[in-house]
Formats: sequence, structure tokens, C-alpha cells
Amino acid sequence: MTKALVLFSWWLDSILALKVLESQWIDCTALTFCTPFFGKEKAEILAKQNWIKIKIADISSQHLEILKNPKYWYGKNMNPCIDCHWFMIKTAFEIAKKELFDILASGEVLGQRPMSQTSSWLKSVNKISGKEILRPLSAKLLPETEYEKKWLVDRNKLLDISWRWRHRQLQLAKDFWLVWFEMPGWWCLLTQQWYSEKLKSLFDNFKENTLSLDTELIKYWRLKIFDRWFAILWRDNSDNEKLFELTKDNPQYKIACLVETSWPLAIIKIIKDWFNENDIIDFYREKVQKLKDFWNLNIKYL
Repeated sequence: MTKALVLFSWWLDSILALKVLESQWIDCTALTFCTPFFGKEKAEILAKQNWIKIKIADISSQHLEILKNPKYWYGKNMNPCIDCHWFMIKTAFEIAKKELFDILASGEVLGQRPMSQTSSWLKSVNKISGKEILRPLSAKLLPETEYEKKWLVDRNKLLDISWRWRHRQLQLAKDFWLVWFEMPGWWCLLTQQWYSEKLKSLFDNFKENTLSLDTELIKYWRLKIFDRWFAILWRDNSDNEKLFELTKDNPQYKIACLVETSWPLAIIKIIKDWFNENDIIDFYREKVQKLKDFWNLNIKYL
């Protein structure tokens, strides 16, 4: 039986692409990538609900290096969409080759995204990666792939969907009896301005020293940049256990609290082997300056 690996973003289009191939009795496996900026949880739920085999690939460290120095630069915020797209397809091809899949496919629809799903860009992805990718939903509008020429898939049973209207996809969802799905949308954290501003601040000061864990920490908590170090400030006690669990095994992070106050703890990451603890004391003093009993502050390390 022909085996297909399908890039799976957990939106409707990727489910339909997989189901179109399954309708030709092709053995399909969904491939979902995981980073701090887009997770795997919804993909796993969706795959279970729609009887889909799923494979999870964590690309956090490699993706971070691309994020630091994108060849095609960023989009509106800190999203290097073109570089990210190319890297995921390249990685998917490596997995497909290693695990002996016959076809690599995706749910991309011609014209649906202004930057990454134009005819010229879809062709350039093949050129950059040196491989072909099958796009079942728009295959009849695109050049014939080697998969079709070798009769691994019947081109006549593929589709010619294009542009942003999704009435055909919704009808297909009914035809395939899909029980749960979500319409395509912006799902990457790097497209969000509030997060991009914090990440840019981190990169501007400590780009080479930024770890994947740092990008995870700034998702939920306040970031304070100093000269040779930065601090992640906890909001309340409900954050304590999670942040401690994330950083307890990494010696680069120091966990500190203020002796005289009940303020939340802070995680301090030292970048250049030295930091002035008076900086964070002054920061807290600024926060509590209206409370005269809190002027004499000290740091305690855990």
C-alpha cells in the first residue's frame, strides 16, 4: 500500500488533504511540528476525533536558530514565515525518506495566503528543497508532480480548490463526516504583537544566548531586561510551581525572592557571569515605592 506523510496544522485544510488521499486507499500519517510558538495539543485531539494517525516532531532548537537569523527576514511581527515554511518542508522530507513514505503532502490551497501560498512561492518551495510536495486540494491547478506521473496517486481524484472562499471545504467536511475541525486562521504566536515585542527585546540584547526555554518563559510572564542579565517576574503564587519546574535543572537560572515583601518570585538568567542585584532591588522598590515599609529590600536566593 502507498504511504503518505501529510503536513498537519490541525486546521480544516490539512485534514481534508489527508482524507482526500485516504479516499484513494493511501495509508496516511499526519505530521505535526512542535515549538514554543505553536504546540501539539489541538492536533492530537483533532487526530483522535477524526481517526487520524499522527506523528509529533519537536523542532524547537532548530527553529530558534532560524528565528534568530531568517534569510527572508520577518513578516509584520517576528514571524519568519518563508524560512519557517521551507524548513518544515525540508524536515518533513527527511522524515519521509528515513521512514520510507512514498508521498509527502500538505493542505495548502493556491491563493489562500498572500505570501506563502501563491503559485510562484509554491513552485519555489520545491526548488529550494529540491523535492516535490503534493497539494491534494489544489493539485489540478498546479503542475503534475512525480507522485502523479508514477501513479502513486490518481490526479483525476484530486481537487482544484483555490483562493480564500471555503464553501467547498465545508462541503467536503460533511462528505467525509468530520466530527471536529477548525477553520484556518493565524495560529503562530510569532504573529502576535504583544509577544513579538518581548521577543525582539530579548533578541536585541541577548540574541546569541537566547534559548528555547527563554522563549517559553516570556509567553506568560513579565520580562525585565538589564545590562548583563534579564529577569522573568512572576505575577502571583499560581505561577510559582510551573516556572520552578521549567528552570530547576538549568544552572543558568537563579530563583530569587525579596526577603521583606510578599511579592512574587523572579527567575534571573545571568548572561555574562555577573549581575548587579541592586538592579532588581531598585526595580521592586519602584513597584512598591508608595509603601514606606518596603524601602529596605534584600534578595534571597532559593
